[in-house]
Amino acid sequence: MIRHARLSDLQQIRYLAQTQFAPYALRVRGRREPLRDDLRKLVEDEQIYVYVRDNGVRGFIIYRISGPDVHIEALAVSYSYRRRGVGRQLLDAADREGLKKHCRRAIFYTNAQMFENLAYFRGKGFTEVDRRFDHGYERIYMERYLR
Repeated sequence: MIRHARLSDLQQIRYLAQTQFAPYALRVRGRREPLRDDLRKLVEDEQIYVYVRDNGVRGFIIYRISGPDVHIEALAVSYSYRRRGVGRQLLDAADREGLKKHCRRAIFYTNAQMFENLAYFRGKGFTEVDRRFDHGYERIYMERYLR
């Protein structure tokens, strides 16, 4: 089931982020960025959707609406739930929020070293629109028009 995150989900969201993002930390020079925001505020502002199954959070998406765009800040799915359409469902939920607010695009950026992200988002219809260095990282910016 996909729903907005609740404050009671915070511990599970943090754990899922740590376990799913940790393998990539060394690849991007040991720095971890995905959850630098205040998760409590994001939950209160309804900017996190979770996928709940078997009494636990098995995936989440953090998104932000800004003007005509839905910015995808983070997407994580538990290893045991990958390749089951969970990521697609979470992206669709963020897209629906954007469409309700008359957004035209979904935007995502990732570190150039995150090959898995690039392949995944390309497979979901995102196209590369820019590359640039930002705070010591080579960023790849991608977008997809909402429908």
